[in-house]
Amino acid sequence: MRERVLLGLFTNVTNPKGIVFMVAVLPQFIDPARALWLQLLILLATTVATDVIVMHGYAFLASRAQLAATARARRAQNRVFGGVLMAMGLSLFMVKRAGGG
Repeated sequence: MRERVLLGLFTNVTNPKGIVFMVAVLPQFIDPARALWLQLLILLATTVATDVIVMHGYAFLASRAQLAATARARRAQNRVFGGVLMAMGLSLFMVKRAGGG
């Protein structure tokens, strides 16, 4: 258990996407006129609570779904999710960027 927690901590601390999110989003919720430590504590508690709820929800749904029970089901799942990812990539490619032309 301890090894899993440490691995998860190391993974999150060294995750550049998580760091960029925290640096880009969280400062918007900081009021310079108030105590910084209390604001950071509230943001920490909110982030941890949300993450625990979401991750437990994913784990629960994954344990109930059992989509990859057979080779045929795995192949269908890969095709569906691969198609979704390709569609999302294509839609991002087609979006006209503001100011860029």
